[in-house]
Amino acid sequence: QTKVEAIAAVQFVTAAAGLALIYTLLRLGPTGLAWSVGAGAAGGAVAAAYFVWKFYFADFDEFSPEIGWKFLRGTAASSLILSVTGIVLMGTHLHIQSILGQTKGMAALGNYNAALLIIGTAVSVLMSAARTYILPHLGNLEDERGKRSEFSRVLGLSLVALTLGGLALILGSGYLIPLLFSSKFEEAALLLPILCLSLPGQAYGWNYNTYMVHKGDFGTTFILDSAWCLLFVGGTAICVRRGLPISSVAWTYAASYCVFGFYYALVGGRKYGTEF
Repeated sequence: QTKVEAIAAVQFVTAAAGLALIYTLLRLGPTGLAWSVGAGAAGGAVAAAYFVWKFYFADFDEFSPEIGWKFLRGTAASSLILSVTGIVLMGTHLHIQSILGQTKGMAALGNYNAALLIIGTAVSVLMSAARTYILPHLGNLEDERGKRSEFSRVLGLSLVALTLGGLALILGSGYLIPLLFSSKFEEAALLLPILCLSLPGQAYGWNYNTYMVHKGDFGTTFILDSAWCLLFVGGTAICVRRGLPISSVAWTYAASYCVFGFYYALVGGRKYGTEF
């Protein structure tokens, strides 16, 4: 049975913990910034452990090493692909950080990260309801037509939410950056509207990725996510080698996610007939 309320609570705790601690941790400098990234995840992990213990404690009495080994063997392949995908995505972002820090300087990297942090937070907040709802709901539906209809509905809502959110960020970027950071991050206010152009592509990519995960098509998601990584890293490397400004990296980010959403929709539509 899907515990939608518990899932929503975990996501709320994750966001609230990160938001509550970020101002305090940022005062510690670079170390505090690193801690702020994991603060929300740590709070969410504690909340998730609590709900697992609360709802499934009785099932632990039936657990045995044989059952655990059988489960591990049955999920090893998919778990490995998902783990490798996460490592590739994390490595991509770390590599981009390294490239920008070495070639553009810490000031440019700080402005880029400030704008990117707002984009990441906006996606997490605006997509939280869909992320809580769509995957367990698809699992509860048996009719394929109903699954495609529900997928299209959630995709449409995600596009509307991220598009409106992006417009709000574009119009308010000049006020939002000084409010959340300081007037020293002036360039971040110029980068934020560019990064917002990635939001529709992220909506398409995330929803089709979720549908493929529901279908157990982890190999396809790994290939498509890796293609985005290569596109983003390659585009960033070209911008850096040609001495283009930091805004070119923001344009590369936005363009790569537009391509990301397009090929996810193309592949997903052809494989599963999911259209919007």
